[in-house]
Amino acid sequence: MNKRRRNLPVRLMRGEEGQILAIVIIFMLLGCVILTPLLQYMGTGIKTGTTFQNKTDELYTADAGIQDGTWQVKYNGISTFTTPVTYNSYDYSDNWSYLLSGQVNAKSANVTIANVWVPKNLATPTQSQATSIIQTGKLLVSDSSAGSTTWKINITYSWAKPEALAVTALGVWLPPGFTYVAGSSNLWNKAHSQRLYSSETTYAYDSGQAVIWTFSPAYPFAGDASHDPFPGVTAPTGNSQVLTSPITFQFASQQAGATPGAVSWMATSGVSSIPFSWDADIKVFHITSVCGGTTVQTYLAKHDLRQLGAAINGDYRAIGNSLMVMGSGYTQSNDPDGIRHQLLTDSSATVSDIPSDATIVAAYLYWSGWLQSSSEQMGNSYGASINLKINNNQVYYDAQGNPQRGSSAIPSTKNQTYPINITGNGDYSYSCYRDVTALAQWELKQESPSASNYPGNATYDVGPASGCRLGDTGNEWSYSGWSLVLIYSSASTQGHQLYLYDKFAYADGNHGNGGNGADIDPTGNTAGPGGVISGFLVPPQVAGDVDAAKLTAFVGEGDWCYAGDFLAFNAPSQYWSNPWSIPDGDSSKLWDGITLDTSHLAAAPYLPNTATQPDNVWNSYSQSGLADGIDIKTFHITWASGLLHQGDTSARIDMPTQVDSWNLVYIILSFRSVTTTGGDISFLIRQ
Repeated sequence: MNKRRRNLPVRLMRGEEGQILAIVIIFMLLGCVILTPLLQYMGTGIKTGTTFQNKTDELYTADAGIQDGTWQVKYNGISTFTTPVTYNSYDYSDNWSYLLSGQVNAKSANVTIANVWVPKNLATPTQSQATSIIQTGKLLVSDSSAGSTTWKINITYSWAKPEALAVTALGVWLPPGFTYVAGSSNLWNKAHSQRLYSSETTYAYDSGQAVIWTFSPAYPFAGDASHDPFPGVTAPTGNSQVLTSPITFQFASQQAGATPGAVSWMATSGVSSIPFSWDADIKVFHITSVCGGTTVQTYLAKHDLRQLGAAINGDYRAIGNSLMVMGSGYTQSNDPDGIRHQLLTDSSATVSDIPSDATIVAAYLYWSGWLQSSSEQMGNSYGASINLKINNNQVYYDAQGNPQRGSSAIPSTKNQTYPINITGNGDYSYSCYRDVTALAQWELKQESPSASNYPGNATYDVGPASGCRLGDTGNEWSYSGWSLVLIYSSASTQGHQLYLYDKFAYADGNHGNGGNGADIDPTGNTAGPGGVISGFLVPPQVAGDVDAAKLTAFVGEGDWCYAGDFLAFNAPSQYWSNPWSIPDGDSSKLWDGITLDTSHLAAAPYLPNTATQPDNVWNSYSQSGLADGIDIKTFHITWASGLLHQGDTSARIDMPTQVDSWNLVYIILSFRSVTTTGGDISFLIRQ
């Protein structure tokens, strides 16, 4: 019995033979069932991961295209685009595409940039129409901040009799994050408790908000017998006047302290040449980048001051010298009238401070003098032909207009004269002009053919052509001289705007008879007193900049022996009718930095030329090594002076004289501007 019990487990174990094999087979069958979908899942994962990686690579590549497009906008690379047409900031119909140079993640992106026409309810203008409206500058619309929650639309209209500009609509677009406070504009007459507009409508528009004030019937901008003028506008008088109106309203911002890059516009009637105008300083760009099946889009705003008809991007240098001096043996003591007795065969001036990365874009040569008789007619023998040397190489235009080196002269292309007749023989003063841009560019390239750019730093020498007399000596009116205006562009100076006025003018003194002489209009638009330069926009102050603007004038036959002449910039309005009464110490009276006492003055008024009493500014003394008989002087209008403010669109210039008589050849004005690119207005990714 016990023996059987001991053998029982052995028999039981032998009965379980083959079970392990069955279990293994079961697990193998189960593994086969699981492995197939597992492998399929892994394959799907690999495919999905590849697709995801491909889409990610496309997204990053497309985003790189957006970044490159932003760079093209910010640094004005778009100005070099020529396909399908040459880029123009006023072309709202075409768009410009390019393939991103170099691959990102082994992929390429196609980038497209287009100008966006922002004004709502205004048909998109043609390029020529838009260019004409903006560059003419007759009606300027611009925007500026007037406080943390106040926005200002600046409207400037150069009125000319008998025009009657009327407003049919005024609009403003606020970018995302900003909203208009309903009913907060100053477009109403408080005295009459009456709104100027017939309706105010707010729209969701282009990712932001548009506000449009409608005027029905059209509202007269300057007012009339039945209508008050627009806010700030005074009823015009005379035949022409610059009318300005500041339109303000309140806005709310989602980000404390932020101000909008708003775009305003104005629709008008009554003046056919300006059916509308808009703020062309805020430019909106639509940038699209496509890589494979991924598209990324952004709208980008750029603040870049418009280039008006008289504006040139870049900055300038003005140099020159006299071609007539008092001569040997003549001094202030023995020749108290400062008469010039000696003609020079030539004279030179050097410019060396143009930035090294600059390139000349324009070079304008002026020369001026006095001839003692009407029988000395302008032409090859008198006044209108000179020799020009650049770094001691004489240059000229050949018969086909091509630059050459050689001994030939350069004839003028524009001559202006003014009769003086102080001698009784029909004597006159004159001004000549020639564009020598191609000569300067060509000569500097000959000297350094491998250079990548030509700033214009050189020594320039000018003298009368053989057989040509540029001036007569021996009279108080005797003078002769020249000036070269070099205009250049560079990456560091793209933010300047220049305005050049070169209508030859004569300021007649009182000839010692007491009283006041002339106060010419330097623009040549009026008979004086003084004149208004308009059609520019003063930008916000750029960090580190001292000057809001600078001004250079070329004056011939100014005398150190006669006083009572000065330059006033934006003098208070109470002095406009009598600029001679502008008090000493007023910031509007600009000083040339040259101190002269009264010891050599030949006649009353015995006024000095000092920082506090700059009353002998056309004194033929040099700021930069110029010789006798001419003034080529640069004046700096600082921000600290308060003479210019952000958003200003016009400035008054007075050039009064008392005893002294002189000639204005040109005046050039430069405003500092800044180009900034804001953040994305909106950003869209489509895959």
